[in-house]
Amino acid sequence: MNAETNPYIDEVASRFACVPAALDAFKESLSAIFDLQLSLKFDHMNVIMKTVTLVSVMFLPMTFIADVYGMNFTFMPELKWRYGYPFALLLMAAVAALIVLYFKRNGWWGEIERKIGVFPQIWAFARPFGQVGAYDGSVIP
Repeated sequence: MNAETNPYIDEVASRFACVPAALDAFKESLSAIFDLQLSLKFDHMNVIMKTVTLVSVMFLPMTFIADVYGMNFTFMPELKWRYGYPFALLLMAAVAALIVLYFKRNGWWGEIERKIGVFPQIWAFARPFGQVGAYDGSVIP
């Protein structure tokens, strides 16, 4: 190497010095995207588990009512009553409706997607990387 080529070699070395930093930044971005994806999956799973739990809570009192009327004791006045069966069905439907209304009024059922607003978070994070095409998955700069 001579004095004439040293500035060019120094320039090439300085340009390649930023490559590891860019790769580290890219690695951190990929890690953040992966963490976001996992977080969204867990959030979706929590919403599903919450719905399953609410449905099971809705059926719990109906199961209790059906169990009580299924015991066939001798001294149950409703068993000999003409409208006992429709009364039991109406009681179960009323309890289920009251539970559903209670859950909806408190925002535990049906309001999750509007309150969380998951999609604006995804697009706000992904916008610097380009938008994904609607059908083919290509990236639009």
